[in-house]
Amino acid sequence: MDASRNGPPTYSEFQNEVKRQLIGQSIIANYGIKRTYIIQDVNFDNGPCVTFFDLKDGQKISVAKYFYKTYNLKITDKRQPMLIVRAQGHACSIPSEFCLVDGVPDSIRSNPAAMRTLLGQVRQNPQEKLDAIQKMI
Repeated sequence: MDASRNGPPTYSEFQNEVKRQLIGQSIIANYGIKRTYIIQDVNFDNGPCVTFFDLKDGQKISVAKYFYKTYNLKITDKRQPMLIVRAQGHACSIPSEFCLVDGVPDSIRSNPAAMRTLLGQVRQNPQEKLDAIQKMI
């Protein structure tokens, strides 16, 4: 974003910065079999209620309804941006709330204090690991 400009960024500047940060990043889908995807684009114009999937039988279903029927996941923000990824050779829209960024961003990796904080949050002792595994099972 333009650091020389005073005041908060415009919505357009915000969108451009989000795209700059996310396009090309690997994400993990936080549903189903937890596939990884590379973000191709970010769509701020159409949320999950007005973006549709084409089903195999030729019908269309909103992304929000699909995720609810298939994974029992309810959309909490109907105006959230959609992440555009490639799935089975086709562009596919995924609600951003059901995804996790894979890896550590360069902005954190290059900052030693931020890395220490991050590692302090993700490191677990053996008992914590065992508890997490038992909870998952």
